[in-house]
Amino acid sequence: VTEFTITTPTVDDALKEDTEAYEISVGGVDATGTILDNEADITVSSVTSDEQTEGTDLVHTVTLSGEADSAKEYDFTFNTGTVEAEDIEAFEFSNGVTYDASTGKITVPAGVTEFTITTPTVDDALKEDTEAYEISVGGVDATGTILDNEADITVSSVTSDEQTEGTDLVHTVTLSGEADSAKEYDFTFNTGTVEA
Repeated sequence: VTEFTITTPTVDDALKEDTEAYEISVGGVDATGTILDNEADITVSSVTSDEQTEGTDLVHTVTLSGEADSAKEYDFTFNTGTVEAEDIEAFEFSNGVTYDASTGKITVPAGVTEFTITTPTVDDALKEDTEAYEISVGGVDATGTILDNEADITVSSVTSDEQTEGTDLVHTVTLSGEADSAKEYDFTFNTGTVEA
């Protein structure tokens, strides 16, 4: 025998794997075997949007296209949109997913095919407009919408006044609460029996 072969069967699985390699040595002569993966890259298939009343967490479910046998990185962006900083707390990731603010990337551990991004919201006493932010994971976008739970700010009272001519009349207007943005109210002035 002047020649023979060494055959290493490989397994075609459903995992997305990095290129793998092994080494053999026969009589002091080395060689390598390299296994190339045949699965498509694992991408982000979907990211769900969510809408909640303030004080309730917003939860976005991220689904990947498959399972990887090693950690994978994806771009992650969070655009605050119309949401004020004090109305939300730091977002949280499930299933061991981590975020690196310096690179703008998240790392998904091996074997994870789905995880959630949770945004806690703050229940304050301010009357606010509906607020919304945007997230993007691996190029797939979603929105988070925060609904206010305070009643509309109305005029509670307007005081009457009586003064001798030459002295200003002052009417104090009291609102039912505090708003975080400008509000409009109807105003009329009926001269009645007052001469211009």
